[in-house]
Amino acid sequence: MDTADSGKNAIEHVKASYLPNARPYNAIFMDIQMPDMDGIETTQRLREQFGDTLPTVVAMTAYSMKEDRERF
Repeated sequence: MDTADSGKNAIEHVKASYLPNARPYNAIFMDIQMPDMDGIETTQRLREQFGDTLPTVVAMTAYSMKEDRERF
């Protein structure tokens, strides 16, 4: 299991998982509230880069409101 402390770091981890001989991810658990780039923007950037090959992304957060559920 790998962890990332920011959206930028999460993107770096996912990119590295696509390198030859790297261990691919089966799923990505994405915190909605992260420093520098939130989980929504991070996921959008990953989808732009990896499209259908991106593993399932599960959004998580410790804080949410009804509007957030619809947005996420």
